[in-house]
Amino acid sequence: EEKVTFIGFVDATKNNEMYSKASIYVSIPSSDGTSVSLLEAMSADCIPVVSDLEVSHEWIVNGENGIIRNLEKNPFEAALQLNKDVCFKINQQKIRETALRSTTIKLFYQLYQSAIQDAN
Repeated sequence: EEKVTFIGFVDATKNNEMYSKASIYVSIPSSDGTSVSLLEAMSADCIPVVSDLEVSHEWIVNGENGIIRNLEKNPFEAALQLNKDVCFKINQQKIRETALRSTTIKLFYQLYQSAIQDAN
């Protein structure tokens, strides 16, 4: 209890401050899409521990750049055993290639142009 704090909703400044203090990010819902908080945590060099959902596999390679929760192992011990530098490098690359606004705008524009060409 002394090592975990539930802070509720916070503004962007406090949110960034909290990520900078964290080593591990945990999100274990029973259903979800890609969460903004996962992308924020990956950008902030937190090691993700996430539910075994289809969407989790789009972002996390279990044991490489995070932990996809497995009930047979302690996910926190597993996360702390990861090579943090490798994890952070992979996560930063995934964010740059897939989740930055500039990247998603380009991808959207490409899809839009393709749809226009297909319609003609």
